[in-house]
Amino acid sequence: MKAYSIFDVHAIHDEQGMSSYRQAVVATVERFGGRYVAIGGPLELIEGNERPTFPVIVEFPDMTAARNWYDS
Repeated sequence: MKAYSIFDVHAIHDEQGMSSYRQAVVATVERFGGRYVAIGGPLELIEGNERPTFPVIVEFPDMTAARNWYDS
């Protein structure tokens, strides 16, 4: 069963560090069989009061792969 890691980037405090992270993270996601489903972009808030700032959704083949990626 597919598993998803969902993040909301609220603020970047170290632009240089984030730039390095962006360059490296795609390869780590792919190494665990993951793929990006969404990286920011326009969104519509349907319910609730908390509007996401910059949502990122990563899909993995299963929870084990997602957890192994996160723990790496």
